Amino acid sequence: MTWFSSWRGTGKISVIFDIGNASVGGALLSVEGDGKPRLLFTHREAIPVGRELDMKRLLPKMKKALGATAAVLQKEGVARLRQQVPGPLVHDIYCILAAPWSISRTKILKIKRAKPFSVTVDLLEEMAANEELLFDKGLGDDPDRVELGHGPLILMEKKVIKTRLNGYEVSDPFDKKATRIELSLFLSATTEMVSKAVEDAVRGAFGHQKVNFNTFNLVAYTALRDAYPRKEDFLFIDVSGEMTDIMLVRHHVILETLSFPFGRNAIIRRLSRAVNSEPEIAASELRVYWEQKTEDQSKNKLRDALTEASGGWLKLFDISIASLSKNDFVPTTVFITADREVSPLFVNAIAERKVGQFSLEGESFKVVPINHETLQNFISAAPGIELDEFLTLESMFLRRVNLLRMSLFHPGVPPLSDVREGKKLFAL
Repeated sequence: MTWFSSWRGTGKISVIFDIGNASVGGALLSVEGDGKPRLLFTHREAIPVGRELDMKRLLPKMKKALGATAAVLQKEGVARLRQQVPGPLVHDIYCILAAPWSISRTKILKIKRAKPFSVTVDLLEEMAANEELLFDKGLGDDPDRVELGHGPLILMEKKVIKTRLNGYEVSDPFDKKATRIELSLFLSATTEMVSKAVEDAVRGAFGHQKVNFNTFNLVAYTALRDAYPRKEDFLFIDVSGEMTDIMLVRHHVILETLSFPFGRNAIIRRLSRAVNSEPEIAASELRVYWEQKTEDQSKNKLRDALTEASGGWLKLFDISIASLSKNDFVPTTVFITADREVSPLFVNAIAERKVGQFSLEGESFKVVPINHETLQNFISAAPGIELDEFLTLESMFLRRVNLLRMSLFHPGVPPLSDVREGKKLFAL
């Protein structure tokens, strides 16, 4: 938990909940004009690591951590702010869902006609609506759909992230004529059970305000594209508690996402068995290990256990990369987010991997860890707040949302949405 010092702004703040499978983070932030987001208060609750993975118990654990985070943000964060700025404060609430709480896909939609036709809101809406109807049916026995659980899906995001007319990318396709149109459409969903659990936990602290849902994949993609506008092709890897998510971006389009059930907690469990301790103690010993303060005997045990664990993760990583490379060659630039006690393990493992069999671009990956150092220029924080890379990426995303509201679109940056005739077409 971190405090903020005196803050003066419009009196409107946004609330972010970063909902993962190892922890739940929350932040109060101010996003004004086209300036940097400013973190005012943050809190994070860990989801306890069991000795064995039990996905059925993960949802109630997540809901409990989310409820606790929301309570701290309201009782301590908002209450303190109200002493400085009277009146209602919370302007909007965003819940960002990582795996396994959401599922997402990108579809490429095309129309080709002999004669030029006008590109209208209705045309693009119709294309997107048809794909939306096929989204749930098309998943079938997809492993991500199975992992998400039974029950009907609730659509969270339907966003056009790229538009091409006659082969050329355009940020504003409306009122133009073309014979060919190509849309890159990002769709995401969650289940009613997950949605209800999240809303109940948040509203327990913040009442019946509207809760906006987004996926961490799309949020991270948007923030990274803003931070690294010249990187058109990259992999984004998020190693969370129980899962590893991999996103392939080619020409600024999310082409594919996949995941496998091996993350930070699997490493901690193996270390726990190796040193015969509880998972929490093993995680603490791992932090000491990276600081090179471990005694030789314990150091050898930890090193052997880490070598074995990273080998298991790399096998699944190789299978995933091979799957991605079937339809497209894999970029060598890799952005990675991971909890700090395991980040060096995954960064080093990927950087040392020889990937010539997967990529036409080189022999090894160029790994860029997403952390305080890489993100500090894109956000400000009140004194005493330690930057959290996940909440920082999400704050950068909210800045884009604010640009939409303010209609402050920078040259060369396409708007988040275009509103014509009362209809919204989302385009990142």
